[in-house]
Amino acid sequence: MKANKIATIGIVLAILASFTLVPVNAEANLPDLTVTDIKAYHYITPWGRAVGPWFNLPNSVDVTVSNIGLKEAGAAVVFLSIDGERIGSEEIRALQVGESATVTFKWTPTGQDPLSDSVYNYTLHAGKDYTLTAEVVGADVDNNEKDMSNNVMTKTQKVLYTGYMADEPLENLAHGMLHGHVLYTTGDGRYTGLYRKGSTQTTHYAINLPPNATVKLARLNVYYTWSKALDWRKVACPEMQVDITTPSGTTYTNIPLDAVYNDIKAHGYWNLPWGNYVYNVTDYITESGTYTVTVKNVCTKCRYFCVAAPGIAVVYEDADAPLIEYWYNEGADTLMGGRRYDGLTLEECINNAEFPGTPDATGLGLVERATLGVVSPWGGSAWAPGMTNYLYFNDNELGQGVYRGYSSPYTKTIGSLTLSVGGYISQVGINVTDVTEYLRPDKNVASQGDDGDNMMPSNAFLVLEYETKGVKDEHIKEVTGVTGGGWMSEETATFGFVAQLKDNETIGNLEYIDHAADLAMHSDTIDELEIIGNTATFSGTAWIDDASSGNVSSGYTFEINVEDNGEPGAGLDTFAISVTDPEGSLYYSASGTLEGGNIQIHV
Repeated sequence: MKANKIATIGIVLAILASFTLVPVNAEANLPDLTVTDIKAYHYITPWGRAVGPWFNLPNSVDVTVSNIGLKEAGAAVVFLSIDGERIGSEEIRALQVGESATVTFKWTPTGQDPLSDSVYNYTLHAGKDYTLTAEVVGADVDNNEKDMSNNVMTKTQKVLYTGYMADEPLENLAHGMLHGHVLYTTGDGRYTGLYRKGSTQTTHYAINLPPNATVKLARLNVYYTWSKALDWRKVACPEMQVDITTPSGTTYTNIPLDAVYNDIKAHGYWNLPWGNYVYNVTDYITESGTYTVTVKNVCTKCRYFCVAAPGIAVVYEDADAPLIEYWYNEGADTLMGGRRYDGLTLEECINNAEFPGTPDATGLGLVERATLGVVSPWGGSAWAPGMTNYLYFNDNELGQGVYRGYSSPYTKTIGSLTLSVGGYISQVGINVTDVTEYLRPDKNVASQGDDGDNMMPSNAFLVLEYETKGVKDEHIKEVTGVTGGGWMSEETATFGFVAQLKDNETIGNLEYIDHAADLAMHSDTIDELEIIGNTATFSGTAWIDDASSGNVSSGYTFEINVEDNGEPGAGLDTFAISVTDPEGSLYYSASGTLEGGNIQIHV
């Protein structure tokens, strides 16, 4: 019996010896890194909602990686590609079992404003879909993971445009020098909803001119909002008729529209245009007294729109007034910062108005006073603590919550600039500030920032008042020149220049950009200047940036010929340019009548 048991045990041992011992489920004891989420956004609200991403602004892309294996995963690298192009990589630390880590990439896609020249592009409105691909690669050269198939995640991400950012700089329409004054008034105007075709808004303006004054420029700004289309699925800008009655009782009907500035949120709910329709009323404002302006809803594609108190900007010449140099800018840029709705910051909602060229004084020592004036419909209407606005001049902060006049009358004059809101509930904010200490010798800039106020910067004035008339008059005889800025076609060429003869020396600068040709030309050397009547010709040397290649080339020469045919210039003034390459061959040329901007000859 005992012998049989020993034999049986031997057999069993022999059988067991014939097998190789293998760990049970060895592959399960490996780490397993996987991409679990891709989140693209411009801002995350305090309650966790992702806002954006937006075109032309810096956005974030969060990629989350988790270790779903049964062993610690070593450090790894996360790669992000967009539409097949890798935009970056980020390292992640070692992850314990069940642990996750998130890395963030920065992304600024480029896109176009859907609203241009009162035409809304629904293709652009729809935004663009991008393919975002995130991949995690372990630092282990053997890629020793349980499952390699889950290391890549792909997501389709839509990007839209937000018109609440600062995207419409105010354009310089006039720059000149004269003895006189600059004033702006909204009269007794008040915010009015023109909710039916045929409904009107009537505003009275008491304009007092000195006995011998001559109006050189007068611009009527009709600020509108909430323009609703007849078809609720569409977008339509206002259709309005503007009439003006002079103090002597003459009525001019259906004044021609001179300039249109539109802006729009461009996505989501309440996607309705805001803007500024501008009318040249220089020929109608010729005397002191009360002017009456009527704005009428004549919609055919729109249903209704609302208007703030319209503002009239006037530059007049008066031999008994101080000698001034003035700049006038206009436009419309709807802003909403303060992380409201679209999650935009103050820095993303700062509108700029550049006053091009060099003050006509030789140095700034002859400037007695520099005054800045700004106009922003709906400025000063913040309704919650922390929502406010900012005003800057040449990057110097002038104040917060600076706009007055939104709900009650307000007038302020500094030197040779007066801004006035005469009515109640105008919904127009204004500010006048002495900026003498911040004045620069060229390219001064006014900046209006929104930090939750929700305003629409529309006008900016810079007025320099020079020292005693005798001193400046004697100096100004030595200054002859031409200044200008604008465009011949908004889709092609824009320009800005100053060419002056000071103390027998020709000086100036030129910036010329052909957007269609990806060409930018710059010059700070003006060699020759000739002015005959309303025509000026100047030439110099320049360098050229080729945006398509990134190359910068010097040795080019140019000649500019302009005509100053009236104020404010759009539809009247002309601009022509020819450029010669370093070998002496014609490199580029263009010419045409200004669609926007102004050219002024100073003699």
